[in-house]
Amino acid sequence: MGNNLNLRVIAEGVETREQLEFLREHNCPFGRGYYFSRPLPPKEMDTLLRVGLLDLEAHGSLDACA
Repeated sequence: MGNNLNLRVIAEGVETREQLEFLREHNCPFGRGYYFSRPLPPKEMDTLLRVGLLDLEAHGSLDACA
């Protein structure tokens, strides 16, 4: 429905590969949840991004199918 209204849809609470596949099959372009990363303190997230270890495509990021 969101896509038909030209809204950016973000799925919350993606925890499993099966949920990710369901969202892909239903053209949901973005998501977040434990499947991609557990919550991190700001300092750890900053380090993760600086070092370049956050590779959502390796986990099958949703926006790769948009």
